[in-house]
Amino acid sequence: MLKPILAGLLSLSLALLLGACGAEQPEATNEARYDVPGLEATAPRPTEAPPPVLPSPPQPGELCGSYYNDYLHLVLTLDPDGAATLSGGAEDRSGDYIQTEEGLSLTLAGEVLTAELDADGDLTLDGLTGYFLRDWDFWGITPEEAAGPAPEPEIPTTELRDNGDGSWRYLDFAAGVAMSFPAGFAPLSQLPAGAAAVGDGAGGCVIGRNVTAQREAYVQALAADGAENDRDFLADCIHDLVMPDLAAIHGQVLSYANLSLGQEALEGRLADARLRVNAADGSYDLLVLCYLSTYADGTVAYICKTAVCPVDGAATAEELAESVRDVGAVRLVAE
Repeated sequence: MLKPILAGLLSLSLALLLGACGAEQPEATNEARYDVPGLEATAPRPTEAPPPVLPSPPQPGELCGSYYNDYLHLVLTLDPDGAATLSGGAEDRSGDYIQTEEGLSLTLAGEVLTAELDADGDLTLDGLTGYFLRDWDFWGITPEEAAGPAPEPEIPTTELRDNGDGSWRYLDFAAGVAMSFPAGFAPLSQLPAGAAAVGDGAGGCVIGRNVTAQREAYVQALAADGAENDRDFLADCIHDLVMPDLAAIHGQVLSYANLSLGQEALEGRLADARLRVNAADGSYDLLVLCYLSTYADGTVAYICKTAVCPVDGAATAEELAESVRDVGAVRLVAE
């Protein structure tokens, strides 16, 4: 849907630029620290998952306990209260069971399965290959084998740091973006991959993207037959990244208007844009900035920062952009 809506974005932006030679340039925000220093963060330590609860087989003469299918690596557990679970691999179903003349009738995640009990006390389930074995000692089955591999430690992908002045520093390692936001704002989680954002709770938000890879692809595409144009690059970012980001937060993008692209004489800033977008849940004014973020070793990253403000909202897009500071690149380094 976005491609048809924005198919004329580049041609419209070029027409606006050709007619704007004498137009008044937008006012600069106080984020004249362009470029924003890149941040190196120590790789977060993995969070060890708690050890799994080891299953145990039924006692001799008992029905309740865990049955292990060593062909499918599945565990069927029957509890004394009538609860049943089937777990292992991609399976994670729970429900209940009752005894019947033929064996058992299980209802797992809404599906009814019949289990037959043989003379050895082993179970077979309709549609599943192999036996669910009761006598683990005889078959050499250990609780650790039945429990399956231990879960991999989780490595945090985000971090919140207290700045000590009532504001917070939000680091999104997967997106490669860090930003500082004031009290009353909070990180948003519904963004597409590669984006990080914080919202003000009233429909406004600031989205940050590390667009270094997109910049490299843009430059390579122009290497043979064109010169770099920062405003054209920002127009591409709006089309390919900003609109999908906005749609993830505010619903389908229906139309846009009043697009203006500029290029202020601020060191480190490449280009800026303003436009109004009509989305599924309302209309929003956008301020989009593209600028540099350089690490201490001289490595240059490219940042696209978008302030999204509801039309007639309490704050303007410029004020939101001012509130969320130091939107820059972040990368992980080893200890």
